Amino acid sequence: MNFAECLELTLILALPFGPVHGLLDQILFGLFYSPLILYFCLPRPQNRVFEYFLWLVSLPTAALQASVSHSSPLNVPLKLIVVGNVVQSICHCLPSAAIAEFVWCQFRQLHPVLAFHLQLCRVFHDYVGSSFSFVERTTLSALLSALALGGVFATSSDSLLTILNCTTNVFLAFLLVWTFAAEKLGSVSQSYAMYAPPILALGSSCLWLSFQLHINPAIWLKQVLLEQPESALRLRILCWWIACLFIAGLLVSVRSILAIKLRCLLPNQEAVLNFHRKLYHGLVVVMFLPTLSLDPFLAHLSFSLAALGFQVVEYVRAYRIAPFGAIIHDFLWQFTDRRDHKGTLIISHLYLLLGCALPVWLSLAAGSSARSIDLLLGVLCLGCGDAMASLVGKRFGRIRIRHTSKTVEGTLAFMLAVLVPLLLLSFFEHVQTPYWLHSVLLSFAAALMESVSRQNDNLLLPIYCWTVSRAFTRTSGCPERSSR
Repeated sequence: MNFAECLELTLILALPFGPVHGLLDQILFGLFYSPLILYFCLPRPQNRVFEYFLWLVSLPTAALQASVSHSSPLNVPLKLIVVGNVVQSICHCLPSAAIAEFVWCQFRQLHPVLAFHLQLCRVFHDYVGSSFSFVERTTLSALLSALALGGVFATSSDSLLTILNCTTNVFLAFLLVWTFAAEKLGSVSQSYAMYAPPILALGSSCLWLSFQLHINPAIWLKQVLLEQPESALRLRILCWWIACLFIAGLLVSVRSILAIKLRCLLPNQEAVLNFHRKLYHGLVVVMFLPTLSLDPFLAHLSFSLAALGFQVVEYVRAYRIAPFGAIIHDFLWQFTDRRDHKGTLIISHLYLLLGCALPVWLSLAAGSSARSIDLLLGVLCLGCGDAMASLVGKRFGRIRIRHTSKTVEGTLAFMLAVLVPLLLLSFFEHVQTPYWLHSVLLSFAAALMESVSRQNDNLLLPIYCWTVSRAFTRTSGCPERSSR
């Protein structure tokens, strides 16, 4: 076992999970810790088996312990999703496909939640699996299953969860259409008829929203933006976001001129591409760092609607549906890297959105205050930390971290890029942190994880940082509102 693997294992194992309640918790923790000795002792590739338990069992369990109270109706269903991740990990590691299929079918019959989650994982694997690694597609399936279950327990007053659940339902509808189209439509997929599925999915979501909110969604949105005490602030925030997007559009329009100048400063075309990609990370910082804590409700709603919009855009792009599909594809393809070339989907922009949105969604679901630092962790990790680590590491990195492609210089840049904004935001009382050491430890843990993890930073790093921050907050005795 090399240094990077040991450090990654130690970082996630060090998360304070809190007390263990009930038989299901004991089973989960037993399944997690029992293969530990194998991970340390067995040579590759056998020791990679435990990596799945590390990310798909340990981290989700820690996030549940940090966010969902033991009395919540979501507690047991969400833990069953973690059990589903255990089943997926076991099946993925079995040498025989027939044995894996048998195990999968037996567990699927135990509980409807398990059946739903395992089937969703199967659809992901069969039809868009080439775009994701095993850990990524299982994590995304778990998130979608959790959001769909959250909609089951939503109340009429739980408008944010209802909006997010509708976004999930639209994605699931698109996934089913993808399944059907991949098998039946073939070359017909570029015709105008392919606009029918998203229109039907969006229409169904509007009907579901009307049923849950007891009001027309357009009227509800008008009330949220124009007729509430926070409406003036929300309109100013929206104007700021629109202005940032307009300026970003102008910068993109002169990209070719900028690229010529950058080639004189950066060593190769890959470095130029990396610089352009990190500009979008900078856009995330400028748009959201000053505004997320001002109105978390608007941020949650905006991220949910943006996720829905990204689904539609990626659907149109993937099938090259006229007249916009080819144009969208040509634009997005300029910013792709090798991870986007593995399969049908372009995942970079989707992961950037999810990375910024997940801490907001999780924080409000867990009852965090509007000024909690947890809301900003996605923006800080991806917009500040990841961007600076990449730029500094590729340009000035000299000292390599063992068994990784990362550098010490990039890791230090990540830590400082997260720590300095945290301290400044806390100093000017824009957000609340339990104590200054909280910011130091959080940025240090995030930088270490980013430096050694082999998983996609944009998806898993914000969840990890959010869980660590919640654990620090809980152990420091910082008062919070009650969890769901």
